[in-house]
Amino acid sequence: MWGTWLVAFCLYVLPGVIAGNPGSSDLTWALGVWGAVFLFACLWVYAGVRRARGPRDIMPAFWSLVFAGGCAYALFTGAYLDDAPALNVWLRGFYFATLAASLMALFIFTRGTGGNAARMVEQQIERQAIPWRTGKRRQF
Repeated sequence: MWGTWLVAFCLYVLPGVIAGNPGSSDLTWALGVWGAVFLFACLWVYAGVRRARGPRDIMPAFWSLVFAGGCAYALFTGAYLDDAPALNVWLRGFYFATLAASLMALFIFTRGTGGNAARMVEQQIERQAIPWRTGKRRQF
């Protein structure tokens, strides 16, 4: 969920990073840092979604849907600060990233354990099993 938040926020700030100093060496440095953070976030999402298996849980799914609805409402109705227009840019990015993270949490909480649960349990037991080998008779 937090990886999704970071991916969405990186995508939101990319135009600002590019428009910051066009054509300068600072742009290369900023894009390098942005790329490293974005790559880390993508790997975080990939590893987290791939390993996040569990029973369907309705209440966290409901609250993530409510949270996504609240962020969408704030984003589309313009719930911003009147006195600080510079902070509104960051607040809009926060709304966008939190909306994406809430939708990812909704996906994770509603997808369940996947295909064959018995096969998954057998694979887990096989991974944790200790191979027992009988000893050979020693000859001197």
